[in-house]
Amino acid sequence: MRPSSFVAPAAARIGWPRGHGRAVYLAAYRVLGDAGQAEDVQQDMFLRLIEKPPTDVASWPAYLATMATRQAIDRLRSRQRWRRLRPLWKAVEPEAADAVEADAEQAERAQALASMLDGHARPAQEVL
Repeated sequence: MRPSSFVAPAAARIGWPRGHGRAVYLAAYRVLGDAGQAEDVQQDMFLRLIEKPPTDVASWPAYLATMATRQAIDRLRSRQRWRRLRPLWKAVEPEAADAVEADAEQAERAQALASMLDGHARPAQEVL
């Protein structure tokens, strides 16, 4: 008999996805409504558990479902934040395009000036 709170050995942690994977996936899917995102949450969660297991868990199924739900909510928040920031980010983008066009115009002017100076004597080129 094992105590109610324990850290499972690494071999047991590696088997968790088989035993609890579906419950974790469903918990994430209920929040996200997207199969791909739910799979990502599931994989991230089990990877975190393998890398750094919690020290005292009374009920693994409840812990895993709660953890999946919280990670899914974090993804939703991140997605909503991105939706709010994306229009601001895109508003800045044309300025970058304008800078590239300005650099291209300046390069063309420099090329034209260099070709005009080719016909002049060296002292005149240095003055200009």
